[in-house]
Amino acid sequence: MMEYIYELIEKIKNQQIKILELERELFYLKEVKADKEKEKKDIEATVWNEVVFDKELKNEAQRKARYQQKLEEWDAYLGVLDRIAELEKKISDLIYQIKKENIELDYLKRLYEIEKLKKEKEEAVS
Repeated sequence: MMEYIYELIEKIKNQQIKILELERELFYLKEVKADKEKEKKDIEATVWNEVVFDKELKNEAQRKARYQQKLEEWDAYLGVLDRIAELEKKISDLIYQIKKENIELDYLKRLYEIEKLKKEKEEAVS
């Protein structure tokens, strides 16, 4: 029985390490996404500045249309949008994985508690 308890302790430790590694990866991906969001806003600001000062555009509707057109033509902007979408998917998948691993950790902890109680009961009987 003690061997099984030690095995559970080792599994719990490994599970905690696995969760920490996943959380570290999640933190990194969120930082990368924040950088890409900033890059996206910078591009949008640059394009908007070009459009606002364009004398050929007579009203707000024309400015918005040209703004959208320029963004859609800018490959770097489209690349940033794709990268943000990719990062959001990875972040979502990681969050799911972390939740799943936490459930497994809780299960292992409960098994450990059950085994500990069994051992205490056996010691009390003998």
